[in-house]
Amino acid sequence: MSATSVAAGTTDLIQCRSCTYKGPQDSFPQKRRGNGYLKACTSCTQKQDQYTATHHTKRKVKEGTETEKPASNTGLKINSREPMPWTTLLPKLEGLKTKACEVDVFVNLDPTHLGANTKKDRRRRAAALVADIRKMTGYSFNYHEKTENSRTTTLFEYFCSQRDGRQTKPTVCTENPDAQRDREYMSRFPCGGCLRITIDDDLPFRPRVRLVHRLPHIPWVDIGPSKEITDYISDNKRLNPSRLWKEIRLRWPETEMTAKQVGNHWSKANEGVWKLDEDQVKSAKLLVEQVAGKDLEIVALHAEPGMSAIAFSLKEPLEEWGEETAEIAFDGTFNTNAAHYEISGLIAEGKGQGIPLGFIYTVGTDGTAKTGAKMRLLIDFLEFFRQRCPRIKFTLTDKERAEIEAFRKVWPEAKHQCCYWHAVRYIETRLSENKPPGPYDARAAWREFDFIDPTWVPGVVASEEDARNEMESGSALPKGQEDEKKELEFMKQAVATTCRPPVFVLIKGDRRIPVWPNPPSVPKKDLPTFCPKEYRTPIVEKFRRHFCHHPLIPLNDADGTCLSAEEIHEAAVYDMYRYCRQNDLSQVWAYIWTCWYAPERWKLWARSASPLISRMRTTMMVEGFWRLFKHNILASFSRPRLDLVTYLIITEVLPSVKRKLDHILGRRRVGRPHALSPWSKEAKSVWTDQSKSDSARRAKKEKKLLSANPKTASAKKRREQQLEWLREEAEQGEGQYRTALLNWTCSCSSYLLSRYLFCKHLIREANAKLGTNRPGLAFFKKLQRFHTRPFYRIAGIHVRDPAASKGPYYAGLIQQPVEDIQDDQISETESGAPSDSDIASNSDDDDSEEAGAGTEDEIKDHKPSLGDEGYPLGTIEDGAGRVHFSSVEQEHHIGNFNFIATRYITDPQGLSPGLKRRLDRVLADVNGLVGDAREDEARRKRRRTWDSGRSMFIGNE
Repeated sequence: MSATSVAAGTTDLIQCRSCTYKGPQDSFPQKRRGNGYLKACTSCTQKQDQYTATHHTKRKVKEGTETEKPASNTGLKINSREPMPWTTLLPKLEGLKTKACEVDVFVNLDPTHLGANTKKDRRRRAAALVADIRKMTGYSFNYHEKTENSRTTTLFEYFCSQRDGRQTKPTVCTENPDAQRDREYMSRFPCGGCLRITIDDDLPFRPRVRLVHRLPHIPWVDIGPSKEITDYISDNKRLNPSRLWKEIRLRWPETEMTAKQVGNHWSKANEGVWKLDEDQVKSAKLLVEQVAGKDLEIVALHAEPGMSAIAFSLKEPLEEWGEETAEIAFDGTFNTNAAHYEISGLIAEGKGQGIPLGFIYTVGTDGTAKTGAKMRLLIDFLEFFRQRCPRIKFTLTDKERAEIEAFRKVWPEAKHQCCYWHAVRYIETRLSENKPPGPYDARAAWREFDFIDPTWVPGVVASEEDARNEMESGSALPKGQEDEKKELEFMKQAVATTCRPPVFVLIKGDRRIPVWPNPPSVPKKDLPTFCPKEYRTPIVEKFRRHFCHHPLIPLNDADGTCLSAEEIHEAAVYDMYRYCRQNDLSQVWAYIWTCWYAPERWKLWARSASPLISRMRTTMMVEGFWRLFKHNILASFSRPRLDLVTYLIITEVLPSVKRKLDHILGRRRVGRPHALSPWSKEAKSVWTDQSKSDSARRAKKEKKLLSANPKTASAKKRREQQLEWLREEAEQGEGQYRTALLNWTCSCSSYLLSRYLFCKHLIREANAKLGTNRPGLAFFKKLQRFHTRPFYRIAGIHVRDPAASKGPYYAGLIQQPVEDIQDDQISETESGAPSDSDIASNSDDDDSEEAGAGTEDEIKDHKPSLGDEGYPLGTIEDGAGRVHFSSVEQEHHIGNFNFIATRYITDPQGLSPGLKRRLDRVLADVNGLVGDAREDEARRKRRRTWDSGRSMFIGNE
């Protein structure tokens, strides 16, 4: 009789084939496949199953093939042909957390249960039962396979997720073994967990469940998102992943998800917006083209074999701030995208803050790129910005050759500055490496500075390959000397592995030519130490001072002498050469000269190579931007696609840049209080600290050191050393330094090395002049660094506040800075202090060393310095103390005023927003000057507007 007739309620009796039992069909055990009933009754079937199990076990033990022990008698064992309600079985399965189990039973489902819904496919019905078991037992079961037993019956097999031997094998990176990522796997157990569920469409409410789990273990932890979380991400996909992650942690604190999982689901939810092609590079290009002209501008690059590049600018920031930009920095970042592109950013300095202007993606495709390929791409990229940033005076990069050469070709008139932080780091790293320097031509060095001994050379040099790399990083050979080039090439070949002092020296008139024979190679064990540890710190400190010295900063001598750029270079070379010579550091000197102090290298990093001093000394603005981009935006992704990174720049970076620019230009919170910019906050902190007395500052440092709890012996030793230094500083006598408040310069080392050009001497004198030791927020909001003296133009010291005569609109807007004041021009009346007030005495520890780069006999007469525009800062002065413009200056200035009036002010086509703001600032100064002149003419109360000895300076940096 079929199962259908039984289900209809037939009462026909069936005879058991093994005993005398007679009963209805549904009282007989169901077949294991679920498609019908057995012909033996329940009692006979159980006896047969027990006999079969015992017989098979004995046979396996005898053959030695028994590998799995049966379930423990103390565990859960259910093996019944009688159907059991599903709601009765589930509570019993909860015991699996502490004991083994072996279950084989048919279950009766409620018609409302998903597993009994015949409208669903069989796998989904089986998955509903698995979900109930996982929720009750704490174990997860992964789908393995299915077996079609008949047209209406399917067997689904699952294995425990933590079962030993079921883990997938790790993917091996064969292309680059070094890129293989280490990975820790989930804990595994020999539980033998297996779950089989049989679904029969003819009996939808009675599936068969067979579960074997022989070893209890820790429960499975779900680290994936729940349906509620995925729905929340889909509904709020306009929020950025960082914001979503914060909200998810607040709403579902028990979730085991990570930020990267949220970023992955967010990227999938927005995939239709940013994924325009399966090829991520092509998709990124399409994405840029999609917003070109509105948010971005595409930068055209020529095709470079073996290289792939994408470049674009941020349209609005470039239009708003491009013409205002005087300093830009450039740096790249790696490992941010799945296409392995290096992403580099061009960042402009704006009132101490970084403003991104454009980005370029570069990567080598097949290794066939020619030498200089990246440099040529960077030149194309930077040429786009040259016309839009016409006032560039400083460019900053790290020591990458392609970047340096590209900036020097595009902005030859600007001073290229190697990053101070990177330069110091390079020096420290190289001094700690015990390897020989590259080839060093002592004759070329001697031709530059005659105090260098051409016969004093290092005992060894690097291998041929290393020597070539180091020579490429900096060669000091003068241009145009072809014979010397050939001579040097011959010398390089002769000293590929060693460069001992010459055997003899040829003398040709005034020239001395060292001669080297073909020397033997030197074993590595016989190589001398490159730089012993005790000499490294003094060399680095000398390099720091040489980096920061400048013609506008005076020496600490009686006259406050300012060396020229050439004198600073010569004094720095002499200082470093003398130290290396005295300590027999010939290898160090060869490296220092070749890579840093040779003329072609010196001008790339020395601040004195420019008549101005840049506000940016490092590329930390770019480094900080990339750090925030990685930690705040990319932190939610694991190596995202290149098009997704581009989408994030458009949707996350660009809006924040626009908002920052609005704050810089004063378009936000008009009439309301404004917070200090990050630069102003740091400057305020330094100013406040250096305003305190020396004893108070030392007490604060000592308290901080004593409150520290060093863990290691080296940390304790370092703390004791610092405390000893503080005690020595307290016992030191007072030092004298020459300060010029009107020029805002000081001869102390603290001022020389300061990022802000601050020192305690200037700050305390300025506080005395202002009548306060704690300037307010308004003071620091107006504080601005300039490229030349005076580096700060402070109301009450350098400028006159015309608010009284111009009304509230002009308050703090117009500044009338004095011209460059030489120290010998400072009188008692002008400085507001005795005539020797420019000599500051104090005993602060960090200012105790002199800032001079050479000895007194090397100090020469001071040469006139130039202003920002290249005009001499001196003026023509008559006997009465009045100053006059020369006839050439009169014609020049009047012509410029007429040109501005006819070309810009009355231009019917209008002006760009950036140029309009520049003109507004200049005309504000002009209007202030005209107002003062008219007021003076009307009142006739004083003979002249300006103090004697001061000249009017219109406009600022």
